[in-house]
Amino acid sequence: MNEIYDELNRMAKVIYEESENLPNDEKKKKIEEDVLDLLVEMYLAGVYRIGDDTYINLEEMNEIIYFYVEGKTWADRIRERIDDGTLDALTLAVIVETDGHRVFETSYFQTAQKVQVRTGKQLYKTWVTMDDLLVRPTHSFLEGDVVPLETYFETYDGDRALYPGGFEKAENCINCRCTLLIK
Repeated sequence: MNEIYDELNRMAKVIYEESENLPNDEKKKKIEEDVLDLLVEMYLAGVYRIGDDTYINLEEMNEIIYFYVEGKTWADRIRERIDDGTLDALTLAVIVETDGHRVFETSYFQTAQKVQVRTGKQLYKTWVTMDDLLVRPTHSFLEGDVVPLETYFETYDGDRALYPGGFEKAENCINCRCTLLIK
């Protein structure tokens, strides 16, 4: 998974550099279009990780990609940062990585739910961290936990999620690199 995050960061840097000198309206449009393309790719990667293209649903994809966190989508955050002059390459990379991760893990989880319904087989999920010094303690706490697909993972700080990137507290989602193993 590390290579996916490296690629998202590399692409965010390219997107930023290609739009850096554009007027704000053009910059917003270019960045939003390019980030949307990346998020669609992440959605498809999550679906294909466990299923096939019979599980692709454009309405669901849109809902996942344009999910609201604390009242804003990734596009809202980018527009805000461009308007107030605080969007830099690092900030864009954090947004792209965080939302790319969320989209991937959400589509992977939702596809697993569909597979479970279609097959009637109980699926289980395992929480997997990157097992390095960057993993936050609340996520290390979950490392290796195996639960039924529909069961929440619960952290010691009272947060919970069905999958990485799906926590109720934003601080447990930002820069998360954890993933699920679903069987």
